[in-house]
Amino acid sequence: MFNLLHSAFKFLHLLNHLFSSLFYYACFIRCAHKSTNIFAVLIIGWALLNSFRSAKKGGGKLTKVGEIYLCEVCGNKVKVVEAGKGTLVCCGKLMKLVK
Repeated sequence: MFNLLHSAFKFLHLLNHLFSSLFYYACFIRCAHKSTNIFAVLIIGWALLNSFRSAKKGGGKLTKVGEIYLCEVCGNKVKVVEAGKGTLVCCGKLMKLVK
């Protein structure tokens, strides 16, 4: 009885490995077939990451002490008290330099 159960277990274990290998092979073939889509996603992701990095660095615009910015949507005014890189945003839009 033990030998029969042991043989059945070995057979099921072998089938498990076989189906797992076939599943991974099918996934690999599917990814290889759609490789252009994968590369497109990687390129778009790289472009978005670089745009995020440049925005985080301030996008190259320098603010100066004493400048006044105006929000054209709600009318808020902001006076710069410390110079630095960056852009001022209010109500989801860039603020306009007044002075």
